[in-house]
Amino acid sequence: MLRLIYALTATTALIAVSAPRTQAGTAVTTFKSKSYPYSLVYPTGWALHSTVYKGLHVDAFISPTVKQQFHDNVNIFASTIPSSLSNPAALRQANEDQVISSSHVKVTHVGSVRVNRQTLTMISWPEAVTGRSALVVTQAFLPASNRAYYFTLTTVQGDEKTLRPLFAQMLQAFHLR
Repeated sequence: MLRLIYALTATTALIAVSAPRTQAGTAVTTFKSKSYPYSLVYPTGWALHSTVYKGLHVDAFISPTVKQQFHDNVNIFASTIPSSLSNPAALRQANEDQVISSSHVKVTHVGSVRVNRQTLTMISWPEAVTGRSALVVTQAFLPASNRAYYFTLTTVQGDEKTLRPLFAQMLQAFHLR
């Protein structure tokens, strides 16, 4: 059930409203999911897409800038958690274990962020993509009630440290309704 999905491009436009700014001065737009009870802010000008992929609802926020044939992106994967998997600590560990076993890479803890009164650990690992630049995936995981939310930032290797603060701000602005 806990399948990790990497960077994704999808279809179907979503609704966006307002235009406040991040701490860094970047204009942001507020997004309210139609499928799951949450909202967050994302950089104004980024594309929005929504889809269902292998049973997970995905909201994708995609940078308009192309770097080495790749668009930086933040994805939110949402799924329902079976009642047998209700322990948040065990879910976090299972998620990290799944990343390590499926990717065969060294996962690095790169920080933490407060989201909905929980401290989320951000983990990161390199992701090789054939025919493209080397990528880095940064992920945080939020179990909430009977749902799990996976947040991923996928960027060209070398840009991750620049984009992680923006990723953290998007996570901090994530609100369950």
